[in-house]
Amino acid sequence: MHSPGQLPHFVTRAALAFVAAVALGGCAAFSGAVLKETRGTLNETAAQTNAEQMLRNIVRLRYGDTPYFLEVSSVSTSATVSANVGASAAVPLGLDPTFAASTGVGLSQTPSFVFQPLAGEKFAKQLLRPLDLRTLALLRAAGFGLREILLVFADAINGVANAPAATLYAPREIPDGSSFRRVADLVERLEAKGWLQLGVDAGGAPPAPGSDLVLSVSIDRAAAGTAEFEEFARLLGLDAQALTYRVAAAAAGGGGRNIALRPRSILAAMRFLSKGVAVPESDVSGGQVPVLTGATGAVFDWNRMMHGVIRIGSRDDAPGNAHVRVRAHQHWFYIDGRDIASKQTFALLETAYALQAGDVPPVTTILTLPISR
Repeated sequence: MHSPGQLPHFVTRAALAFVAAVALGGCAAFSGAVLKETRGTLNETAAQTNAEQMLRNIVRLRYGDTPYFLEVSSVSTSATVSANVGASAAVPLGLDPTFAASTGVGLSQTPSFVFQPLAGEKFAKQLLRPLDLRTLALLRAAGFGLREILLVFADAINGVANAPAATLYAPREIPDGSSFRRVADLVERLEAKGWLQLGVDAGGAPPAPGSDLVLSVSIDRAAAGTAEFEEFARLLGLDAQALTYRVAAAAAGGGGRNIALRPRSILAAMRFLSKGVAVPESDVSGGQVPVLTGATGAVFDWNRMMHGVIRIGSRDDAPGNAHVRVRAHQHWFYIDGRDIASKQTFALLETAYALQAGDVPPVTTILTLPISR
């Protein structure tokens, strides 16, 4: 017989064995649950905050504020599994004692983040360095259209300017990007019909490690003589009989069999896209943003230039159907979740920003070989 209040040893041993079995056997289940919950939550949070940071900096540039990037350099989380055991006994008068045991298992998580401001050499490399052709080729390989890539990251092609004044905070003259947009539209048409292909130039020696690529644009024979290709060649001053054109990053030149592309930096592209911010009228009239006027004194509407590229709306109350939204200057700024073009442009900018963070890997796109006639 056991004295009242004293549990038999076999009950204690059984309870402890049960807790051990739960703790050990449940580790795998808990580990899987922790991974599933933590990875998904942190992934969604990181993607959302990265998008919000990019949008916030675009709005800052529209208002003339200094952009600031705080990068998450590392993410870790620790999980703790705790177990407990309890036991009780009841000894009714004249009856055999009854015993009961209870167990419990708990789980707690502690995520930790390390933030690092983007400054110095990293700032210069990621924001100020113009995109090289290797990066542009990777963006195309990632599924972004040449039209979107050119409209955002090309400052000029063969002297046809893509409204370079729009990359300034306060331009003094109304920029004209109509001819460039026409070139971009023609590129989209030719590419959609399978008549234009971008590849690595096959002429000359392979590029040295670390140096930029030389690309090539080839035109299918079926495009020769069509109105789209003839206009494309005329606007860029190309030899319409060549059908293969060498593409190089250059500030000027081009024509004939050569295409000179002057690329933009991430920061210049962000300044350009900041013209797509619909600034509230109260901030415009309050002088918080520069106002561009034409010769007649009429205010220039930036939506005319940014239409189909990006539109960042603004309102006083929180938008409901927003792809990404931030609170700044006492207003909400957002990209509408139904605006496909703006979402695509924003994704392009985020991808290019990520590529600029490190060394761009080699490009293994299809070689473009000259067409013999």
